[in-house]
Amino acid sequence: MMVLIFVFMFTFSISFPINSYELWLHYKKTFVSNEGFVVDPYNDYRVTSESQGYTMIISALIGDKETFYKVWYWTKKNLKRKDNLFSWVWLNGYVVDKNNATDADLLIAYGLLLAYERWEDENLLEEAVKIISSLKSLIIPICSQNGKDYILLPGKLGFIKNNEISLKVAYYIPFIFKKFYQVFKDPIWNELYEYTYKLYRIENLSTDLFYDLFEKKLLRGEFIDADGLRVLIYSYIDSEEKFYSLRRTFIDVYNFYKERRYIPDKYHYSLQSASKGSSPFCFYYFFGKLYYDEKLIKKFKEGVRYDRKNYYCYALILLTLLHY
Repeated sequence: MMVLIFVFMFTFSISFPINSYELWLHYKKTFVSNEGFVVDPYNDYRVTSESQGYTMIISALIGDKETFYKVWYWTKKNLKRKDNLFSWVWLNGYVVDKNNATDADLLIAYGLLLAYERWEDENLLEEAVKIISSLKSLIIPICSQNGKDYILLPGKLGFIKNNEISLKVAYYIPFIFKKFYQVFKDPIWNELYEYTYKLYRIENLSTDLFYDLFEKKLLRGEFIDADGLRVLIYSYIDSEEKFYSLRRTFIDVYNFYKERRYIPDKYHYSLQSASKGSSPFCFYYFFGKLYYDEKLIKKFKEGVRYDRKNYYCYALILLTLLHY
């Protein structure tokens, strides 16, 4: 364990002003309850299946067995549905939205696989297989003029209306698809992996995409926000080469930053306008890396120092650090 921590400190000491173990201790103290649920202070201290999934992955990667099992057992007891997917919002002792969030289900299954590989608990593998089997029912391959599209429903309910499917680009998580393919050899995960970068490389990529079932074509939405910007982080974790292939994807957002000196938390492409609020600080690091801009890295470091209750960014930073 000490060797692992030293490697992370050495590798990221220049770019990240805090090492992974210190960051994990702060994360546990600030966001992880004694019962095993993970809160988001900036969103009414709600608990999401996403926060549970991120924390399971992080604790498995860093080797914190006690925290992993605590978070997993709470998640299984309080959020798991009969279809082996997970209700996505819990607040004040109750599930307040029973619909699943497909990205969170992917995160949870991935966390279980990592923990199985670390601790050789066959029960974790069995649970992961159940989730992955259910997730496959949310994948819709569609033959189109461009070959084949792979539609990943963001949830079981509410995303198909009037021959149109609403998609969430950041629900396509390439490093998870790669892992599923490596473990299970099911070609659907490799096909999803390849398709993910067709989406990620859409110039002026939007958080929401829309698939016209009648025309069999993909339509871009109007804006990118902090939800959609996660594709930067997911591609960075997957492959630096893939990450740097996204320079055209976010060029309008970066040009806005150069003019206004902040990355907005919501940028509207058609209007070329943005919200006044700044994007969460972690994204400044990845924009800085993508466009070789040291001023953005500096803003990121300021965020790490002062924005200590930002669950979202601390989870994403840890996710990145511990995959290297």
